[in-house]
Amino acid sequence: MLMLNDVERGLIQDNWRIVRHAALMETATGLFYKELFDQHPEYRDQFPADMAGQIKKLAVTLDFAVAAMNWKRSEWRDGDVDLQQDLFAVLMAMGRRHALEYGVQADQYGPVGAALLHALDLGLGAEFTPAHRAAWTKLYGLIAQTMQLGAVSAPGTEPLASASREEVQG
Repeated sequence: MLMLNDVERGLIQDNWRIVRHAALMETATGLFYKELFDQHPEYRDQFPADMAGQIKKLAVTLDFAVAAMNWKRSEWRDGDVDLQQDLFAVLMAMGRRHALEYGVQADQYGPVGAALLHALDLGLGAEFTPAHRAAWTKLYGLIAQTMQLGAVSAPGTEPLASASREEVQG
């Protein structure tokens, strides 16, 4: 698992500031789900009829992931990160819950990543450069791999399979 470098973190944070401050959060998450369900209508049944809560959960999760990139290495080294704020622990738990409660399979992570990139591209326009896309692709890959690690420990789930860069990029 490759970590994000300072340049990649900066690119993601720059994009995310635009999404947060331009009130694009709800639009971007709405675009994400529209793209996901347009490309994979079979996924729709895994979600509630009223998507308002789900849209908010996605926004909070992405906000949390971007904020977690700011933690200092010393906080991790010294054990100063609360378990509820430990992105790795939270993503592991999410992966397990998604596998057990929602039936999410490893092959669904690629289309989810592609829908995320599509939504960011539409929402950010010219601010979503190839370098930004590459950084977000890497971040999503880390998120997906971590969630899949959590899913592996769930009984009855298929073995870990990472989403390839091609699957995520769509």
